[in-house]
Amino acid sequence: MVQIDELLNHQAFSYHFYRHTGEPFHQMTASNGITQAVKVRELEFRQGRLEEGCMLIVEKTGDDIALKPVPLKNLSLFGQKTWRFINSMPT
Repeated sequence: MVQIDELLNHQAFSYHFYRHTGEPFHQMTASNGITQAVKVRELEFRQGRLEEGCMLIVEKTGDDIALKPVPLKNLSLFGQKTWRFINSMPT
């Protein structure tokens, strides 16, 4: 979006997270050379399941930050008809 690019040229944020474009999860450096633009997958159930990249793990070690998508195996219980009951399921 032009307006976001203009803002990033005036104020360098570390991260810009966005959705609602239909694209898969990906991460790239914005045109300002500083901000990490992170496209998070939409929280949509496709064939009854969530897709990888719709939830991220943020790990901070010192000044370093790492982003990783939650592995699909960890999303397997989050089904279209079961996600509301995850907290009541035995582990």
